[in-house]
Amino acid sequence: TNSNDNVQIILSVKFIGYHQYYINLDTKMKVGPENSIKVGGTYNILENSGINYDVNGSKRNYITSLAFYKDFNFLNNIINNSPYPTYEQFIESLYMKVLNRKSDSSGLKHWVNHFLLTGDKRKIIYGFLLSKEYANNYTRSLYRHFLDREGAPFHVDNWSNLFMKNRNHFELMRGFLASDEFFLKSGKTYLGFVTRLFQKVLNRTPTAHELNGWVNYLIETNNKMYAINYILFSKEYANNYVRSLYQHFLDREGAPFHVDNWSNLLIKTRNHYQLLQGFLVSKEFWLKAVRF
Repeated sequence: TNSNDNVQIILSVKFIGYHQYYINLDTKMKVGPENSIKVGGTYNILENSGINYDVNGSKRNYITSLAFYKDFNFLNNIINNSPYPTYEQFIESLYMKVLNRKSDSSGLKHWVNHFLLTGDKRKIIYGFLLSKEYANNYTRSLYRHFLDREGAPFHVDNWSNLFMKNRNHFELMRGFLASDEFFLKSGKTYLGFVTRLFQKVLNRTPTAHELNGWVNYLIETNNKMYAINYILFSKEYANNYVRSLYQHFLDREGAPFHVDNWSNLLIKTRNHYQLLQGFLVSKEFWLKAVRF
């Protein structure tokens, strides 16, 4: 109905998704950011999925959908195919990008409901990153990458429990790289160890100068852990890791300036989690959830 500049819209929908935005029904364009307040301006804060909003002290044709729905084509059409994802799509993106699998129905429902109750993306992201499943997957990836084999379930469980206790990716990598098995797979020589260390951590072979320098150092000291730490905490490793996050989470290359900033943070904190959380909580990752 429309009287005295009043607008009432009633939708009958099946509620399972989530959206927040403002819509000007006259122009069919998005007119305000999420959760924004601009008293006396062109928009004001709106209530949950409702009608008759005051803007500049008078009634205007605005609606916000804080709605839960399965088929959101109607809403997308109103705002000219808005790229904003549903909560369901965001949760699915976390399953695909953090746990490397599609969601199961019970898990998806659990996290969507959690999002509905809290509206807190960070807590949900933490839930995925701090999960036993993530720890198991990360441990298995180290077995495959560093030792070229699958890990026995008992050993995977032990390593993943350690990982969940100390929350440090570097510690697990150091444990694998310093293992007798890694040295054995390197041919039990310092030459092979240094070569394999560069290949597995930096994804390249060492230069002749690097190879000779590290082999001579190891002959003198037998301190493999120092070499491991030097390579793992290097700027080169940090840059490579940050570039992999851009590719994996955002499907693009990172600008050199931003790559440098993120890699400096990793070197300073020695905490992969801080970078993972930063990428996953970003607006760009949220918007790219429409892929799922």
